[in-house]
Amino acid sequence: MLNKQRIWVAILGLAAVIIIGCASQEYASANLYIQQEEWAKAKEFLIKAIEVEPDNPEIPYKLGYHIYALQEKDWEKMNQSFDKALAIDPNKTILG
Repeated sequence: MLNKQRIWVAILGLAAVIIIGCASQEYASANLYIQQEEWAKAKEFLIKAIEVEPDNPEIPYKLGYHIYALQEKDWEKMNQSFDKALAIDPNKTILG
């Protein structure tokens, strides 16, 4: 059972590295905590990631969506985060 858990954690870690690519350690950690639904840690590392990668619109978007909207239901902070993401990326490429 323990080996299966270790394998699962390793797979998640590898997937995060592949998906994130050259992202900062803070952003990579935030994404792992989001996947693991550890919301307090995810918030902590998303806030740190914004400081390290201020030009990455995905970070304030994820903070607004995963933390402020889904977890805290803080619509004002959600809107502020989305506005920050749109200010960085006015063409909305993060939306696909």
